Amino acid sequence: MIKQYVEIKTDFEAIHNWPECPIKDVSFLKHPHRHKIYTTVRISTSEDRQIEFFMLKKEVDEIIDELYTNERLKYLGRKSMEEICLDIINVLKNRYNTFICVTASEDNQVKGIIEYEPDK
Repeated sequence: MIKQYVEIKTDFEAIHNWPECPIKDVSFLKHPHRHKIYTTVRISTSEDRQIEFFMLKKEVDEIIDELYTNERLKYLGRKSMEEICLDIINVLKNRYNTFICVTASEDNQVKGIIEYEPDK
């Protein structure tokens, strides 16, 4: 079986924190800190590739602006990378009823990954 996808990448600057962090060695996470968030969106397509790269990237950038304000430096509150992925998937799954994978990475070093597969 051959599977086909389109994938886009985008990034944005954000501040977040984990106020209730119980881990002493990383207690600094309780305080607001800045990251560059690198996001990748992969969507399953068919042979005629019904999703165009540039339009998907524009769409994802607009979703991020709507979810987290249209400011250059976004405020995420206590959101984790996985929660960012889920936020994006929850918008895209209503537009595309197909497999979607979203990753969100802090400074391109560590990442959360969420996959959505529609019910058959």
